[in-house]
Amino acid sequence: MKKDSSRAIGPGRYASTLQALNMIGRGIFQESWNEEDHKWLETDRRDANDVEAWDRAASAAERLKYLVVNGLLRTFGEDDEGTSHELGPDRTTTPWFKIDVQSGSYLVYPDQRAPLTIDRFDLEERLAKLTGKRPRKTQTFDWLPIAHEAWRYALHEQLLPRTRSDLIAHLQQWYFLHRDADNAPDEKELGKVASGVIDALGNRRLAREDCVGISSTD
Repeated sequence: MKKDSSRAIGPGRYASTLQALNMIGRGIFQESWNEEDHKWLETDRRDANDVEAWDRAASAAERLKYLVVNGLLRTFGEDDEGTSHELGPDRTTTPWFKIDVQSGSYLVYPDQRAPLTIDRFDLEERLAKLTGKRPRKTQTFDWLPIAHEAWRYALHEQLLPRTRSDLIAHLQQWYFLHRDADNAPDEKELGKVASGVIDALGNRRLAREDCVGISSTD
């Protein structure tokens, strides 16, 4: 198992990639998140003994990368003298950009890694919106497009075996991107939709003609 060189980073401004992953995991999956979930990313999904944990970790890692690549989180690297400096989009938007959560690094070039830390304050602000730590206006969500997207993803994209945690994470990401990033259904609310879809489908693939007309824009 790889060693996380940034694990010792304290509770100040800088969070290690693993700390950031755990913050996001707790924000998305709440009590379902386990701080050991990230270890499953060292294996292929097909070889994971706990597919739910693999899906949770993969979803949290995907969210972390999305926030960084789209400039929603400040990130920091180190110069040759070990001094921290903020990374610009020239580093975080390259085609080969990839975060290695375990080692606390990112790909500078396809064959070169460098240390990476996350702005804890930026991440806490983003997660406060996601988890409802800030007062959220009383509202009724439009559940029809959410349900349509749940079925579309489950039928056309979700890997087998289907898991509730993977579907919830996808719906949160979809809502974040296409609806309202500041006021979104929480994990428990989306869990009702995800459970209904998973219970109905299990791990079956429907015939092609049964899927006609299902899209994310219906």
